[in-house]
Amino acid sequence: MPLIATSLKILWPTRLCDWGNSPMRVRAIIRDSSLLVLASLLFGCVLRPQDERWGSYDRLLVTQSFLNSVYPELKGVNGLLILRTEGIHFGMGWMNEIDVISCDTGSGVYGGNVPSSPAPPPYCSGLYPSGPSDFLSLEILFSKMYPIRDFSAGGSFVRSRAMGISDEIAKHPEWSQEQRIDALKHANPKFGPENKQELLRIIPLDAIRNFTGCSLQLTTAALSAWRYETPPDSPTAGVAWRISGRYLNAPRNHNFCSAAFEPFDGRLLSITDH
Repeated sequence: MPLIATSLKILWPTRLCDWGNSPMRVRAIIRDSSLLVLASLLFGCVLRPQDERWGSYDRLLVTQSFLNSVYPELKGVNGLLILRTEGIHFGMGWMNEIDVISCDTGSGVYGGNVPSSPAPPPYCSGLYPSGPSDFLSLEILFSKMYPIRDFSAGGSFVRSRAMGISDEIAKHPEWSQEQRIDALKHANPKFGPENKQELLRIIPLDAIRNFTGCSLQLTTAALSAWRYETPPDSPTAGVAWRISGRYLNAPRNHNFCSAAFEPFDGRLLSITDH
C-alpha cells in the first residue's frame, strides 16, 4: 500500500469525554483504488459503539471495547488499531483483518523512505504495515445480532510463550496426546492440566457473551495438544484450553460455539462456531 493514498479524511469522535492525559483519538480513512483502511488510536478514553445492543456500531470502537474487556493487560498499551479489508465497501459478514500496532503517539516513527531515519520501537512498523502485526493481529467476522461472530488472534501477545512447546510437539509425530501434555507440563504453564480451576476464574464470560452471543459452559473446559501435517506443508502444532457453549438466539441446528485460551497467561485465542 502506498504511503500517500489518493485521499485522506480525518474523522473526529462524535462523542466527547474527559480526555485527561490520554492521547487524542482520531480515526483515519485512507482510500485508494482497491483498499480501505481505518485507523484508531488505542486505549485512552473509552468511546462506546454508536448504538446499544447493538444496532449500528463502529467496528473499530467495538473491537477496542472488546479487547479492553478480554485483555486487561492491553489497557496500558498505547498505539493504533488498523482495519484492513479488500474492497471499498464493508459488507456485514466480511472477514476483517485488524492489527494492533503498539506505537506511542509522537514516538517519532517515520513514514515512507526517509534517509537515515531511526529504527522504530519494537513491534512498531509504522502506520501502514505490509503484513499482520507482529504484536497482535486479529481476524474478526462481524455480524448483526451481536457485533462479533468469529474472532481469532495471532502475534506475540497471545502466541509467544507457547511457541517453544508448539515447535517441540511439531518435531514429534510419534507422540501421543498424553506425551504432548506431559511436554507442556515441563514448560511450566501457569494454567496447566492441574490448574483448570484457576483458569476458569479468569475467563471473561460476560464480555464474550455480550459481544459475541456465545454463552460458554465452564464444565466443558478441556486442555488439548495437537499436531497436524499435510504434506508438502510443514507440520503445525499447538496447545490450548477449549471451552464449548451455545450462541444465544441462534437456531438449534447452528448454535454451537467454542473459545480457545492459551495455557501460559490464559489469553483468548479464538471464538468460533466449530
